[in-house]
Order: sequence, then structure tokens, then C-alpha cells
Amino acid sequence: MALKNQLLVLALILFGSNSTNLKAKSLLADENQKVVLDYVEAFNQKNIELMLEHTTEDILWMSLVDDNVSVETKGKNALKQALLSYFKSTPSIHSEILKIHVSGPFAYTVEKAHWKSQGKAKSQCSPAMYQFEYNKISHVWYFKSYDC
Repeated sequence: MALKNQLLVLALILFGSNSTNLKAKSLLADENQKVVLDYVEAFNQKNIELMLEHTTEDILWMSLVDDNVSVETKGKNALKQALLSYFKSTPSIHSEILKIHVSGPFAYTVEKAHWKSQGKAKSQCSPAMYQFEYNKISHVWYFKSYDC
């Protein structure tokens, strides 16, 4: 009987800690997803300072097209300057997240950008991968865009 009780206690500890671990991972995934959603909302508001609150100091922004990887910006100041220029050149830009999947310190999204060019509505989709450090975006990879 003692062995049976010990096994029961051991099972409760193991499954209980596993359940707690799953809950912790789920909470982290929820927090990281919220960071991405808030970041894109700040983008749509053209609120660069709020966007930067969601990033690490050394944020790295990269684009991947075919077999080329380009570092677009490195660090908050470089990202800020790039965003100022981008919003100035494309003031009608708006982005929406069509899909999001969070796993560990990564979030995968498919984002659809809308803007006007010479009075005509334009749009394109692009997959993106966000990496997190302490619930802040540390790396972003944007992949080749496509019509959607």
C-alpha cells in the first residue's frame, strides 16, 4: 500500500508540474502574441515610440528574399529612422495580421499591408517571424511578399 501511495504522489508531482509548465508556456505564448498585436497596432497608428517600447535595444530587422538576407536595421535608433522615412513615403500604410502562431520565443505571422499609390489601392502579403527576449521583440525577419 505504501508503494502505491508513493507512486500516486509521484504521479501527481510529475503531472502537476507538467501541467504548471504547460500553463507557463501558454501564458508566455499569449504574452508574446499580445506584443506582436500591440506592435502592429502601434504601427497602424504610426506611433513609433510605442512600437519601440515593444523592442529590445539591439533589435535586428532583416528581410529575406530568395537567397538573399539583408539586415535592414540594427538597434532602436536605426529602426526609428527607418520607420520615420517609411511613414513619410507611405503615409496611407496599414497592416493587418491574417495569421499568427506562437511557439516558444517565436511568433510566425502572415501580414497583409494596404496602402495607396497614385490614388490606387494596393496590397501585398508577407510572412514574418518575430523572436522575443523577455517579452520584447529582439529580431524580425520579413520574407518575400506576394499578392494576396
